Amino acid sequence: MVKMNFIYIMVIAASLICCSSANNTKTLINNNLVGKWKWVSTNGGIASQIHKTPLTIDKNIKLTLSKNYIFSITENTNIVLEGTYSLSQKKSIYDGEMKTFIHLSDNYENQNIVVTGIVTFISNAELHISDNKHDGLGSVFKKEN
Repeated sequence: MVKMNFIYIMVIAASLICCSSANNTKTLINNNLVGKWKWVSTNGGIASQIHKTPLTIDKNIKLTLSKNYIFSITENTNIVLEGTYSLSQKKSIYDGEMKTFIHLSDNYENQNIVVTGIVTFISNAELHISDNKHDGLGSVFKKEN
């Protein structure tokens, strides 16, 4: 009986610790992502032959992520997509580590930019999102004030 109570208590304690950590991570990651992000470039592909910028495709693209998990994408000041986004953890093919994965509720129909994928780098000024595919693509964004 004592053994069963001990096991029961350990299972509950482990569940509480896991849930608590996941929620803190999500809030921390979301706070770092919130803001207006101007697309700077997309690079990659087989043999790294793809190099796109706002100049090469003649579009200024912005990704806006809000604190309440709502996003919008604008092209040359016109909103082209709005919806919600979610964050999860997925294994990165680049280093085998678990990384933040951002997923938009709707597909963005622009092959020149990656907005759903692994967040490979984030700082106060820069965001990198990669599609997490071999010979795939990655996009770089700069934060606007």
